[in-house]
Amino acid sequence: MGKLPSKCVYVLLTLTHSVETWIYQLIITTSSAFKMISGADGEIYLKLGPKGGKNCYHEAWDDGFGGDVKQICICHREYIDSIQTTYKRDGITVVSNRHGGTEGNFDVISFNEPLTWVSGHYGRWCLDPEDAWRLDVEDDPGSYTTIIRSLKFGTGRATYGPFGKEHGEPFRYNSSTGICGFHGYCSNGESGMLHAIGVYVKAMAVRPIHDDPIPTIATPTRAITSSPPLHG
Repeated sequence: MGKLPSKCVYVLLTLTHSVETWIYQLIITTSSAFKMISGADGEIYLKLGPKGGKNCYHEAWDDGFGGDVKQICICHREYIDSIQTTYKRDGITVVSNRHGGTEGNFDVISFNEPLTWVSGHYGRWCLDPEDAWRLDVEDDPGSYTTIIRSLKFGTGRATYGPFGKEHGEPFRYNSSTGICGFHGYCSNGESGMLHAIGVYVKAMAVRPIHDDPIPTIATPTRAITSSPPLHG
């Protein structure tokens, strides 16, 4: 193995699947796919993703990081309309804004143990489904957008979902240390969609191998509201 770039750090994450456990040694860089963040609480967090799509019309959203995921409200049909997440942070229960629309089926997932993985699919979707048979994505790209088609959530003992339709490009986030925040892109309004989703996880590392400074960001609780969760 050649010499690593100075901004790389090894982070050990235990990824659990079924009854087998593997230790993966991930090379985390400061690219858009992996970003290290030093929290105001002194912990190191990893910002992973997002997976999906974005354009100039989509709204970026970020719930911040830290604490535990306690509840997820999700609207879904052939794709994911929206999610809204409740967290327990610093002893306080807080809820995010709704990211996406209000149409489709509505489900509430409550967690009594750490959320350790999220998986799903993303892909192209015709904005006018009735005309999808005649609108080719290559010839008429403006008629299509990339959205999250499905989501599934899991802990050490339970699996929730899938929600939406498992079609398109698969993705998965795993972390034995627990997922402690979400971020991504969406379009809002009644018929809004979830276009991309990423996660925050707590790293096992207490410091990087190299002396390069890690950006310090306070937990952005400004993204969290005190409004009640989404109701169907």
